[in-house]
Amino acid sequence: MFPYSLSSLQKGKMKMDEDDDELILHVAIRFAEGIDKDNMGADADQRTYQVFGWGRPDMEFHTQVVNGKPDPIWMMTFHMWMRDPWMWTHLHLEVVRTGSKSDPGSSSGTVLVGRAQIPLPREIGIAIGGKYNLVRHVKPISVVGCICVAMEITKKE
Repeated sequence: MFPYSLSSLQKGKMKMDEDDDELILHVAIRFAEGIDKDNMGADADQRTYQVFGWGRPDMEFHTQVVNGKPDPIWMMTFHMWMRDPWMWTHLHLEVVRTGSKSDPGSSSGTVLVGRAQIPLPREIGIAIGGKYNLVRHVKPISVVGCICVAMEITKKE
């Protein structure tokens, strides 16, 4: 009857019906605040940023590259078909600084600023959102700003 594990449903992580196999996750990436505060040199006004996101590794999206002075604003929405909704629990986001040739160890010019792991909405048609902390996974792990995101799961029409 169910092609998916019921553990997510039994644990109350998602409240969906058996027939909800054609669901769309709408993700709105709005803006980030307070990022890169510890790295404000003379070129800070020329920095550019981009967000990469995914629910599953094969369902990725990315924003356009935007200027970050003082805080980057994307205002972009993405729509992802949730092929296996029972397997999804979080949206993963990475904010990266692009075109940074002076950072040590970055031959591509891309540097990770911070990551966020955000729980997905638990009910169809109920939007959630807010500001979520971005963390940098270096010792000690620290909050490096926040990102404003909104999400909603809807049925495919």
